[in-house]
Amino acid sequence: MSASAVPRGSYRGRGLHGATVERLGRRIVAGEPAPGEALPREPELAEEYDVSRTVVREALRVLAAKGLVDARPMRGTRIRPRTEWRLLDPDLLRWALDSDGHPSLLGHLDEIRAMVEPTAARLAAERSTAAQHAELGLALEALIAASVELDAFIEADLVLHGLILRMSANPLLEELITPIEAALRVGRRVQASGAGEIARSPSDAIGPHRAVIEAIVAGEAAAAEAAMRLVVQAAADDARRARGRAGGDRP
Repeated sequence: MSASAVPRGSYRGRGLHGATVERLGRRIVAGEPAPGEALPREPELAEEYDVSRTVVREALRVLAAKGLVDARPMRGTRIRPRTEWRLLDPDLLRWALDSDGHPSLLGHLDEIRAMVEPTAARLAAERSTAAQHAELGLALEALIAASVELDAFIEADLVLHGLILRMSANPLLEELITPIEAALRVGRRVQASGAGEIARSPSDAIGPHRAVIEAIVAGEAAAAEAAMRLVVQAAADDARRARGRAGGDRP
Protein backbone atom coordinates (compact mmCIF):
# COMPACT_ATOMS: atom_id res chain seq x y z
CA MET A 1 0.00 0.00 0.00
CA SER A 2 1.52 3.32 -1.00
CA ALA A 3 1.80 6.30 1.31
CA SER A 4 -1.19 7.87 -0.42
CA ALA A 5 -3.29 4.73 -0.34
CA VAL A 6 -6.80 4.95 1.02
CA PRO A 7 -7.69 2.57 3.87
CA ARG A 8 -10.48 0.15 3.11
CA GLY A 9 -13.87 1.58 4.05
CA SER A 10 -12.58 5.15 3.82
CA TYR A 11 -14.38 7.96 1.97
CA ARG A 12 -11.17 9.87 1.31
CA GLY A 13 -10.60 10.38 -2.40
CA ARG A 14 -14.22 9.78 -3.46
CA GLY A 15 -14.74 13.01 -5.39
CA LEU A 16 -16.84 15.95 -4.21
CA HIS A 17 -18.95 13.76 -1.94
CA GLY A 18 -15.88 12.24 -0.30
CA ALA A 19 -14.26 15.66 0.11
CA THR A 20 -17.35 16.96 1.89
CA VAL A 21 -17.42 13.94 4.22
CA GLU A 22 -13.73 14.56 4.91
CA ARG A 23 -14.12 18.27 5.71
CA LEU A 24 -17.22 17.85 7.86
CA GLY A 25 -15.82 14.82 9.65
CA ARG A 26 -12.56 16.53 10.53
CA ARG A 27 -14.50 19.58 11.73
CA ILE A 28 -16.68 17.51 14.06
CA VAL A 29 -13.85 15.37 15.45
CA ALA A 30 -11.87 18.54 16.16
CA GLY A 31 -14.76 19.72 18.35
CA GLU A 32 -16.60 22.19 16.13
CA PRO A 33 -19.41 22.03 17.10
CA ALA A 34 -19.05 20.21 20.41
CA PRO A 35 -21.07 17.08 21.21
CA GLY A 36 -24.71 17.99 21.83
CA GLU A 37 -24.51 21.14 19.73
CA ALA A 38 -26.04 21.60 16.28
CA LEU A 39 -24.33 21.85 12.93
CA PRO A 40 -25.33 24.71 10.64
CA ARG A 41 -28.36 23.88 8.51
CA GLU A 42 -27.96 22.21 5.11
CA PRO A 43 -28.25 25.43 3.02
CA GLU A 44 -25.55 27.10 5.12
CA LEU A 45 -23.21 24.11 4.83
CA ALA A 46 -23.83 23.90 1.09
CA GLU A 47 -22.86 27.55 0.71
CA GLU A 48 -19.84 27.24 2.99
CA TYR A 49 -18.44 24.21 1.15
CA ASP A 50 -19.65 25.32 -2.31
CA VAL A 51 -21.57 22.12 -2.96
CA SER A 52 -25.21 21.23 -3.54
CA ARG A 53 -27.60 20.49 -0.69
CA THR A 54 -27.80 16.93 -2.04
CA VAL A 55 -24.05 16.48 -1.51
CA VAL A 56 -24.34 17.87 2.04
CA ARG A 57 -27.30 15.60 2.79
CA GLU A 58 -25.45 12.51 1.56
CA ALA A 59 -22.34 13.49 3.53
CA LEU A 60 -24.42 13.83 6.70
CA ARG A 61 -25.86 10.37 6.11
CA VAL A 62 -22.33 8.95 5.97
CA LEU A 63 -21.36 10.77 9.16
CA ALA A 64 -24.53 9.52 10.86
CA ALA A 65 -23.52 5.95 9.97
CA LYS A 66 -20.16 6.61 11.64
CA GLY A 67 -22.00 7.64 14.81
CA LEU A 68 -20.94 11.30 14.63
CA VAL A 69 -24.26 13.04 14.03
CA ASP A 70 -27.96 12.60 14.66
CA ALA A 71 -30.37 14.27 12.22
CA ARG A 72 -34.00 14.73 13.24
CA PRO A 73 -36.85 16.75 11.67
CA MET A 74 -37.46 20.16 13.24
CA ARG A 75 -34.35 19.82 15.40
CA GLY A 76 -31.60 19.84 12.81
CA THR A 77 -28.37 17.86 12.92
CA ARG A 78 -26.64 17.54 16.27
CA ILE A 79 -23.28 16.09 17.23
CA ARG A 80 -23.64 12.82 19.12
CA PRO A 81 -21.72 12.12 22.36
CA ARG A 82 -18.20 10.85 21.79
CA THR A 83 -19.10 7.62 23.56
CA GLU A 84 -21.36 6.84 20.58
CA TRP A 85 -18.74 7.46 17.88
CA ARG A 86 -17.59 4.35 16.00
CA LEU A 87 -13.92 4.80 16.75
CA LEU A 88 -12.78 1.76 14.74
CA ASP A 89 -14.12 3.35 11.56
CA PRO A 90 -11.04 4.01 9.37
CA ASP A 91 -11.95 7.63 8.60
CA LEU A 92 -12.86 8.46 12.18
CA LEU A 93 -9.63 6.91 13.44
CA ARG A 94 -7.62 8.96 10.98
CA TRP A 95 -9.40 12.21 11.85
CA ALA A 96 -9.08 11.60 15.58
CA LEU A 97 -5.38 10.71 15.38
CA ASP A 98 -4.78 13.87 13.36
CA SER A 99 -6.65 15.97 15.93
CA ASP A 100 -4.98 17.50 18.98
CA GLY A 101 -8.20 16.90 20.89
CA HIS A 102 -7.65 13.12 21.17
CA PRO A 103 -4.17 12.69 22.72
CA SER A 104 -4.99 9.42 24.48
CA LEU A 105 -6.29 7.53 21.42
CA LEU A 106 -2.90 6.35 20.23
CA GLY A 107 -2.24 4.91 23.68
CA HIS A 108 -5.54 3.02 23.49
CA LEU A 109 -4.54 1.65 20.08
CA ASP A 110 -1.21 0.53 21.55
CA GLU A 111 -3.21 -1.41 24.15
CA ILE A 112 -5.21 -3.11 21.37
CA ARG A 113 -1.98 -4.08 19.64
CA ALA A 114 -0.61 -5.56 22.87
CA MET A 115 -3.76 -7.64 23.33
CA VAL A 116 -4.11 -8.77 19.70
CA GLU A 117 -0.80 -9.06 17.87
CA PRO A 118 1.08 -11.48 20.15
CA THR A 119 -1.91 -13.84 20.03
CA ALA A 120 -2.10 -13.46 16.24
CA ALA A 121 1.60 -14.39 15.99
CA ARG A 122 1.01 -17.49 18.13
CA LEU A 123 -1.92 -18.57 15.97
CA ALA A 124 0.09 -17.88 12.82
CA ALA A 125 2.80 -20.24 14.09
CA GLU A 126 0.18 -22.91 14.64
CA ARG A 127 -1.89 -22.45 11.48
CA SER A 128 0.18 -20.91 8.69
CA THR A 129 1.17 -22.70 5.49
CA ALA A 130 4.41 -23.05 3.56
CA ALA A 131 3.08 -20.64 0.95
CA GLN A 132 2.41 -18.07 3.66
CA HIS A 133 5.91 -18.59 5.04
CA ALA A 134 7.24 -17.63 1.62
CA GLU A 135 5.11 -14.48 1.75
CA LEU A 136 6.57 -13.66 5.16
CA GLY A 137 10.07 -14.01 3.76
CA LEU A 138 9.28 -11.60 0.95
CA ALA A 139 7.67 -9.19 3.41
CA LEU A 140 10.82 -9.22 5.54
CA GLU A 141 12.99 -8.58 2.48
CA ALA A 142 10.75 -5.62 1.60
CA LEU A 143 11.04 -4.30 5.16
CA ILE A 144 14.84 -4.51 5.02
CA ALA A 145 14.95 -2.77 1.64
CA ALA A 146 12.66 -0.01 2.91
CA SER A 147 14.52 0.65 6.16
CA VAL A 148 16.47 3.55 4.69
CA GLU A 149 13.37 5.72 4.24
CA LEU A 150 10.61 6.25 6.83
CA ASP A 151 7.53 6.38 4.59
CA ALA A 152 8.54 3.26 2.67
CA PHE A 153 9.37 1.49 5.93
CA ILE A 154 5.94 2.31 7.40
CA GLU A 155 4.18 0.84 4.38
CA ALA A 156 6.33 -2.32 4.43
CA ASP A 157 5.72 -2.64 8.18
CA LEU A 158 1.95 -2.40 7.62
CA VAL A 159 2.10 -5.18 5.03
CA LEU A 160 4.07 -7.48 7.35
CA HIS A 161 1.84 -7.00 10.39
CA GLY A 162 -1.31 -7.31 8.29
CA LEU A 163 0.00 -10.56 6.82
CA ILE A 164 0.57 -12.03 10.29
CA LEU A 165 -2.95 -11.07 11.35
CA ARG A 166 -4.34 -12.83 8.27
CA MET A 167 -2.19 -15.87 8.93
CA SER A 168 -3.97 -16.29 12.27
CA ALA A 169 -6.85 -17.71 10.20
CA ASN A 170 -9.30 -15.90 12.47
CA PRO A 171 -11.60 -13.62 10.44
CA LEU A 172 -12.51 -11.60 13.53
CA LEU A 173 -8.87 -10.78 14.16
CA GLU A 174 -8.57 -9.73 10.53
CA GLU A 175 -11.23 -7.09 11.17
CA LEU A 176 -8.74 -5.38 13.50
CA ILE A 177 -6.26 -4.76 10.70
CA THR A 178 -7.54 -1.20 10.11
CA PRO A 179 -7.08 0.09 13.69
CA ILE A 180 -3.75 -1.69 14.02
CA GLU A 181 -2.58 -0.14 10.76
CA ALA A 182 -3.61 3.26 12.14
CA ALA A 183 -1.63 2.66 15.32
CA LEU A 184 1.43 1.52 13.36
CA ARG A 185 1.32 4.40 10.91
CA VAL A 186 0.90 7.18 13.47
CA GLY A 187 3.04 5.49 16.10
CA ARG A 188 6.02 5.24 13.76
CA ARG A 189 5.70 8.93 12.89
CA VAL A 190 5.42 9.96 16.53
CA GLN A 191 8.38 7.74 17.38
CA ALA A 192 10.43 9.35 14.60
CA SER A 193 9.60 12.81 15.95
CA GLY A 194 11.58 12.16 19.13
CA ALA A 195 15.19 12.97 19.75
CA GLY A 196 18.31 11.07 20.76
CA GLU A 197 17.63 7.61 22.10
CA ILE A 198 13.88 7.97 21.44
CA ALA A 199 14.13 8.27 17.68
CA ARG A 200 15.33 4.82 16.68
CA SER A 201 16.25 4.11 13.09
CA PRO A 202 13.79 1.88 11.16
CA SER A 203 16.67 -0.58 10.71
CA ASP A 204 16.65 -1.19 14.48
CA ALA A 205 13.28 -2.94 14.08
CA ILE A 206 14.56 -5.52 11.59
CA GLY A 207 16.05 -7.93 14.16
CA PRO A 208 12.93 -8.13 16.38
CA HIS A 209 10.69 -8.62 13.33
CA ARG A 210 13.00 -11.33 12.02
CA ALA A 211 12.68 -13.14 15.37
CA VAL A 212 8.88 -13.14 15.03
CA ILE A 213 9.04 -14.50 11.49
CA GLU A 214 11.57 -17.21 12.31
CA ALA A 215 9.41 -18.43 15.19
CA ILE A 216 6.28 -18.50 13.02
CA VAL A 217 8.04 -20.41 10.24
CA ALA A 218 9.45 -22.89 12.79
CA GLY A 219 5.99 -23.43 14.22
CA GLU A 220 7.14 -22.28 17.66
CA ALA A 221 3.94 -20.69 18.94
CA ALA A 222 5.16 -19.56 22.36
CA ALA A 223 8.32 -18.03 20.89
CA ALA A 224 6.34 -16.23 18.19
CA GLU A 225 3.99 -14.77 20.80
CA ALA A 226 6.86 -13.65 23.02
CA ALA A 227 8.81 -12.13 20.13
CA MET A 228 5.77 -10.17 18.90
CA ARG A 229 5.09 -8.95 22.42
CA LEU A 230 8.60 -7.47 22.48
CA VAL A 231 8.04 -5.79 19.08
CA VAL A 232 4.75 -4.23 20.16
CA GLN A 233 6.01 -3.17 23.59
CA ALA A 234 9.16 -1.53 22.19
CA ALA A 235 7.13 0.46 19.67
CA ALA A 236 4.65 1.56 22.35
CA ASP A 237 7.42 2.57 24.75
CA ASP A 238 9.24 4.63 22.11
CA ALA A 239 6.05 6.35 20.96
CA ARG A 240 5.00 7.11 24.54
CA ARG A 241 8.36 8.67 25.35
CA ALA A 242 8.24 10.71 22.15
CA ARG A 243 4.71 11.91 22.93
CA GLY A 244 5.78 12.83 26.44
CA ARG A 245 8.79 14.73 25.14
CA ALA A 246 6.50 16.68 22.82
CA GLY A 247 4.10 17.41 25.70
CA GLY A 248 1.30 15.43 24.13
CA ASP A 249 1.00 12.45 26.47
CA ARG A 250 -1.77 13.68 28.73
CA PRO A 251 -4.19 11.56 30.73
